[in-house]
Amino acid sequence: MKESWSVKKIFHWSIDYFTKKNIPEPRLSTEILLAFVLKLDRLNLYINFDRPLNQNELKTYREVVERRLKKEPIEYITGYTDFWNIRLKITLDVLIPRKDTETLVEACLNLLKNCKKPYKLADIGCGSGALAISLASELKESFVFATDISEKALEISKENSKLNKVSDRIIFLKGDLLDPLSNETGFALIASNPPYISPDDPDIDESVKLFEPHTAFCSEKGALYFHKNLVDKACDLLDNGGHLALEIGFKQGKDVEEIFRNSSKYKDITIVKDYAGHDRVVYGRKA
Repeated sequence: MKESWSVKKIFHWSIDYFTKKNIPEPRLSTEILLAFVLKLDRLNLYINFDRPLNQNELKTYREVVERRLKKEPIEYITGYTDFWNIRLKITLDVLIPRKDTETLVEACLNLLKNCKKPYKLADIGCGSGALAISLASELKESFVFATDISEKALEISKENSKLNKVSDRIIFLKGDLLDPLSNETGFALIASNPPYISPDDPDIDESVKLFEPHTAFCSEKGALYFHKNLVDKACDLLDNGGHLALEIGFKQGKDVEEIFRNSSKYKDITIVKDYAGHDRVVYGRKA
């Protein structure tokens, strides 16, 4: 006779197992993966604690647990993530949006409060579309240009824009950084979360190195190569008083601030901290 597993039993077993295997946030991992397999939200997981799992559910759950033990990020296992006020489809072709990047969204929204409508915006290196779609969903009177060098990333971004019902206000363009916008000017805001980690950075998480697209987070030409490029060229595309806002690594605030100042193209240069109190965004206004 096969052993019976209730939601409660497998829930507590999983937390203990993930803890022993040093999987980060074992309870959260359990909640998300078990809810995913059972097609429940996390609240209903607890409401259904006494429910037994059938054999197909047990088989599928064992498979996702094995994937997690190999350090595969939960977002790639479930195929989605929640970011800001939206849900995004996630595949191995795009970087997983982090909570830290919500600081960039918030900074952009604050910068646009006093700008004229409709807003003309750009998201450079859009990846999954997290920033572009978040801004479009918050700013109904906006039009966003989103660029990426990866065709596969753009396909995911387009799909996410449709899922979040903002596809009519985002134009996706393939190309390197600002190149696809060479014929565009008058942007109220250009924003980007560019690669800012050096390949030899000892602090890169193992799961990031194993699974996430290398070119989306690593800069082979130096950690601040993309920041320098954007600071130098974005100003020509901005409207008078328009802003350039860039996400940074938590140790890069002063260096990126200096890049802005040395360009002499920006004023009101500001460092914004994330929710953990780390430097996370630097922005400047066209001088």
